[in-house]
Amino acid sequence: MNEKIVGLYPCSKSMQEVEIFGYSSRGIPGIEVNGFGCFNKIFKEKIIFSLKNRKIKLPLKRFVLSTTIPIQIIKKHHEDYTWLELPAFIIILKLLDSIPIRNLDNCFCSGKVNLNGKINIFDYKNINTSNLANTKKTFLVDKKNSPNFNKFILIEDLLN
Repeated sequence: MNEKIVGLYPCSKSMQEVEIFGYSSRGIPGIEVNGFGCFNKIFKEKIIFSLKNRKIKLPLKRFVLSTTIPIQIIKKHHEDYTWLELPAFIIILKLLDSIPIRNLDNCFCSGKVNLNGKINIFDYKNINTSNLANTKKTFLVDKKNSPNFNKFILIEDLLN
């Protein structure tokens, strides 16, 4: 099974699109994370911890998660990489068939997954999203963000 989503990475007062993709296979069981530089291990452990908090069991499969984010951006804006946690977490949930959405290929999102299980969606009001306004993609947002996007899905509906 393959999945792909576009994560939005806050960078210099605008949003940069970053493809995050993953797949599952019958290989050696576990989660492998690539493309986040020195944050790969932290990212992986946070995903595993969040799945355990939600009482979601990992089947005996191999899950691979990767990104196209240029390493220079992670080095320059390393605090902001955490806004890609939610899209990565959503891909894993989709690969586990734990969320009711058919296709992530045309979705955007940006958010953090806290260790207490709380999801923080990026507040799009504070940043220039004009380059994203006319897109035909679906945005995953929360109730607090009053979205001015054409199409959106409330994250609360997706994860509950």
